[in-house]
Amino acid sequence: MKNSTSKQFPKQRIILVVLLFISYFIAIMGNTITGSASFPAEFYQNENISWEIDNISSGTTTWYNMSDYSTISTWYANKSDIITFNITDWKQISEQNYLLGDLSLGNLTITTDNQDIGFNLVLSIYPWYGGLIALEQDWNGLSGITPFTGNMYVEINYDKLVTVLNQRVEAIEIIYDEGLQKTNLIYEPITGILLSANTTFGSFWLQMHLNSSTVPLPSVSQSIGFKSFIVISSMGVAILLLKKKRIT
Repeated sequence: MKNSTSKQFPKQRIILVVLLFISYFIAIMGNTITGSASFPAEFYQNENISWEIDNISSGTTTWYNMSDYSTISTWYANKSDIITFNITDWKQISEQNYLLGDLSLGNLTITTDNQDIGFNLVLSIYPWYGGLIALEQDWNGLSGITPFTGNMYVEINYDKLVTVLNQRVEAIEIIYDEGLQKTNLIYEPITGILLSANTTFGSFWLQMHLNSSTVPLPSVSQSIGFKSFIVISSMGVAILLLKKKRIT
């Protein structure tokens, strides 16, 4: 396990934010969504994000541990329940980084990782586990990797614009439908945060949307020009700097 509990000094935070701003600028100049501005796993420590359940299948569901496919517990949740994920750390599984933290879901409270969350809540397209926060390094290259490449059941929309938490957000939509599993996932690509999901697998189904986030979402509008977007991005970076300047 990679441990991110060591303290980071303000100077390191400044360097990180500057690099992120450069990545935003490159993304804008390229007129495309890019994974180059994704935050590193360490950034999310002590952040808290929640989603509201819009609808969910009735009855209990088994929660599995993906590392050994053992049964952890059974759980149930109801419409309007809030799913919370308090991020404490991260770990690497099969050369992919996954956030680790305390998940509260219906009657279930568990310390788990984002791969297990992606599997159990069907926020995934096997063997890709987006989960609640996808630390995807290259969203543009997603269509060229397993399970997306050459998959007739997958559609990726890179130019999705949605309104979430009272702001306009540029997003990526992943649609998968092969009969047994039907999944629609919408992510904000810079932070990797899941904005909404509508997913089914057999008799299990779940609809949810982002309810709150201590990580600010980058705001984008179709009507603003390049210079305006740079100003807004700069303001966003300043907010992130002030927010992350505290020593964790």
